[in-house]
Amino acid sequence: MIPHRPRLHQCALPLLLLAGAAGAQLGLDTGSLVLETFRTRGVADDGKTTWLLEGARARLEGPVVHLQDARLTYTRENGETTVITTPAVAFDRGDRHARSDAPLRVVHRQAVITGVGYDLLAGGQKLLIRSQVRMTLPAGTVPLPKPPEKPAPPSGDPSP
Repeated sequence: MIPHRPRLHQCALPLLLLAGAAGAQLGLDTGSLVLETFRTRGVADDGKTTWLLEGARARLEGPVVHLQDARLTYTRENGETTVITTPAVAFDRGDRHARSDAPLRVVHRQAVITGVGYDLLAGGQKLLIRSQVRMTLPAGTVPLPKPPEKPAPPSGDPSP
């Protein structure tokens, strides 16, 4: 394989999104476009991957993309990653807002966060989890407070 030639599965989701957008702008009834097993990424100016989106299925209906078994990996400039997984989510390309009533799992080296139902505001990089939120911190991540010292017996009171 030629290293600089993009693979079809890496280009398929952006092509699916473009085809749906172009059809809608031309007034065509594009119906529902479906892509099975997809992978796409975003890159910074230096060519480094900033996010990677993978999933089992993407269905485009107008401006909304319905994703199944999605996994989104964000990579910060320092190489640190955060992985978000969910069985189902609807992403509105117009307002860059992802919505779901499904479970969500966020994994970072400093914490694992789970919950049910969420909104991901891509433009503002905010994640709002609606219910059953649970955060697990790995041992040693957060310094624990020292237990309180036992109070000294009151003065003048004989100790047994």
